[in-house]
Amino acid sequence: MLATPWEQRKSAYDFIIIGSGYGGAITAAHLATADLHPKPSICILERGREWQPGDYPETIPGVLGATRSSVNPLGLYELLNYNDISVIKGSGLGGTSLINANVAILPDREVFEQLSWPGAITYDALLPYYQHASQVLAANPHPRALQLAKVQALERRAKELGTSVQALNIVVNFTIDGQNPYGVAQKPCIDCGNCVSGCNVGAKNTLYMNFLPLARNAGDVVTFSALALISSGPLDSGAPSDPALTHGGINPQRMDRTRLVGSSSGSSWRRTTVVMVVVGATL
Repeated sequence: MLATPWEQRKSAYDFIIIGSGYGGAITAAHLATADLHPKPSICILERGREWQPGDYPETIPGVLGATRSSVNPLGLYELLNYNDISVIKGSGLGGTSLINANVAILPDREVFEQLSWPGAITYDALLPYYQHASQVLAANPHPRALQLAKVQALERRAKELGTSVQALNIVVNFTIDGQNPYGVAQKPCIDCGNCVSGCNVGAKNTLYMNFLPLARNAGDVVTFSALALISSGPLDSGAPSDPALTHGGINPQRMDRTRLVGSSSGSSWRRTTVVMVVVGATL
């Protein structure tokens, strides 16, 4: 297990990272592996619970029961509906990497050459970081892609259009049967097709399999999961009194101020006081 028992928390950390998705996990890994002396203490806060291979639902009733809502704040699947798009997000240790479709392709250079693209952000500047992420996530094409029925169907349609299909890089393990480079046990993919509901085989290269353990192994990193609600306010503002910040009769607990708080879902860093509601007996 990667999650740290809540009772083992310290009163202060050098860095608190809110969210354990791609932004949070990669930020934690880079901070933990950076050439800094002394090593900074890092705390990752995740609103969702820890899901391990074997925990994911494989039936419709199971998926419905694991849907996140106000009455089930620790649910895995969160559906957001907007006027033009609907989004399914993952809420758990590893974020949406737990239930995405695994595709990990580099954007075309032409994307960065569009007039609407910020000129300071170039393909060449970002390429080393794309490559590093691809390496850690072990992105590779499915070795048996052309044997899959859905790919064969796509190939027939492609030929009608005068082209052909191409197997894209996906973050799935097809070779390791044992510990991966980050000390996590994995199994090769069995083509069950359950990537987007959660891999119970241990083949899906979620952040739980790489960047999160990389951070933990490299430095003073702790991860707390099953935090049903996280809110923030200016330093010295005190804990909010809003009754909505309680769940199941549990009162908010305030961590002492820290030097820096970052949100993995955004690009800004700011000094804040973090207030959270802890749900579940495991914390």
